[in-house]
Amino acid sequence: MKYVCLLLFALLIQGCATKLELTSRQKEILANLTDSEAEKITKNIFSRTEKHFGLIGSNHTQIQALTKLELVGIESCIITYTDYAEHISNVNTKSNMFSGNNIQVNTTISYDYTREKYTLDLRNIKKLRLEDFPPPLCPVDKQLLTAYYSFSKYVSLHISKDEVDETIALIKFYSPGARIIFGNGF
Repeated sequence: MKYVCLLLFALLIQGCATKLELTSRQKEILANLTDSEAEKITKNIFSRTEKHFGLIGSNHTQIQALTKLELVGIESCIITYTDYAEHISNVNTKSNMFSGNNIQVNTTISYDYTREKYTLDLRNIKKLRLEDFPPPLCPVDKQLLTAYYSFSKYVSLHISKDEVDETIALIKFYSPGARIIFGNGF
């Protein structure tokens, strides 16, 4: 029974992610990619265009209403952007120690948000996750990519589906060891 529980736990952690290999088209793009072409593709996929939103999210804030990333600059494979950072601004604790046998403690935490500058070095991408979301979250002709540069640090890109091969080749150009997965899980 113990082994069955461990197996089920391992399957749960694994989730539904599928490891992807480079397609022949992605391999062809990668083989022909030069430094100048890679920089051009980087500027295209991370910038907002008529075809896609580009860089749309990061782990620096989970408040979607405030998350309005601004692309500051792209220099070779270094992307600089600003995002909101969450800071604790106030902690208020009240306790009622004289309410009979029960001690009650209420804590209120307030946060403030400041815009801060971050950098992403494409040479440090560890994993690239492709995800499909149903409309209206993501239109049918669009793809959401999340690039992880450490276990818990990531940026999200919103690109058109015809740019997926080019984007994957670009990430593999700068980070050859990056894993490519589809779906949720590890």
